[in-house]
Amino acid sequence: MAENNRKLHIVHLGISGFPFGLGAMQRLILISRGLVSAGAQVVVINRKGRYPKGQYEPLLKEGTYMKVPYKYVTASPYRPSGLLERNLHKLKGYLNELRMIRRKRKDEELDVVILYILGEIHLLLYYFLLSRVWRFPIVLNYVELNSSFPNRSFWQRLNDRIFDRFSPKLADGFIPISNFLQDHIAQYAPDAPQIRMPVVADFDSSVPSSSVPKAVHLIYCGAASYLPLINFVIQSFDLAQIGQTQLHLVLGGKAHEIAQAKKVLERASKQSSYRLFTNVPHRDIAEKLAAASGLLIPVRPSIQDAARFPHKVGEYLASGTPLVTTAFGEIPQYLEDGKTAYITDAFDQHDYATKIEELIFDLPRAHKIGLAGRKKGMEAFDYKLHGERLAKFLEDLVSLK
Repeated sequence: MAENNRKLHIVHLGISGFPFGLGAMQRLILISRGLVSAGAQVVVINRKGRYPKGQYEPLLKEGTYMKVPYKYVTASPYRPSGLLERNLHKLKGYLNELRMIRRKRKDEELDVVILYILGEIHLLLYYFLLSRVWRFPIVLNYVELNSSFPNRSFWQRLNDRIFDRFSPKLADGFIPISNFLQDHIAQYAPDAPQIRMPVVADFDSSVPSSSVPKAVHLIYCGAASYLPLINFVIQSFDLAQIGQTQLHLVLGGKAHEIAQAKKVLERASKQSSYRLFTNVPHRDIAEKLAAASGLLIPVRPSIQDAARFPHKVGEYLASGTPLVTTAFGEIPQYLEDGKTAYITDAFDQHDYATKIEELIFDLPRAHKIGLAGRKKGMEAFDYKLHGERLAKFLEDLVSLK
């Protein structure tokens, strides 16, 4: 148990591939940094390597990334190439993770676990059982309603429904990202401790442009797997009457996902106005965002988007570049049209195109709106503020066990 005269020991589990990845990984990093800033002792345990050697910059098996300690429990932080080697890699990962959990609990270096799993019910059950054997609380980072995802296989849909229905009963606390997920948890576990944590961002390392950008272009940045959103953005941009303004698409994902996104782009009418950037290192994205005239991030009127909260919203606001978005999901709670962002009331390509035109036709006003959005973001999404809140929540949770 955590005592007042020593630091709270927090272990992050369910992760592979730290510190590389898109929104989910960046959220983990910022939550960890916030907890470290609040005085907690944090370590990220990786059960296996996720990426092959050479895909990203060289990585040590154990070290510190942006002040966050991490450790791989396998012999290598990289994903083996052979099938047999990969299976052995996974098996050793489970066994070594078990040993590490037991040792840390014995040495009083584990007070509470935060789980980062993307809807895998078997993993939730696995960690739930471990928490009961070694008597430590687990807190689930809950960022999506998995059963709302379309186009899933039968077995995946079954997994998603079981996860969303029973996960509120299989953790000691929750970190929902949205009001929707907070209500969902309360529906099945009314007494479960929760702390809603929206998107988090680093406003210290992002430096906004001090003047109106000279190169006029827009950016859409996100996962290549979100084809409906990419298609919506491209259709809206094609409709916008904005002269020679370019749209830069910064997409991350697997090769086949990038290929599908390219096919969508090939159907666009403004072929010469698009530039595609793929798998850009996260450290380089902030500079791109700050240099743009506007950033596109539509949110759909769907259960899926009501439950989630795109991580890019925080990064966009931190850049000081104005957002063009829609009045759905968590957006209306934080941003206001014409003051802190450009927001359409409908998820409609023509309306969205009109907002893009409004931004481009008055860039000095857009610059002011972007800076106002950044100020609002600092008040609502700064990772250090949420780190203090979360540390207090976890301290209270541990004291109850």
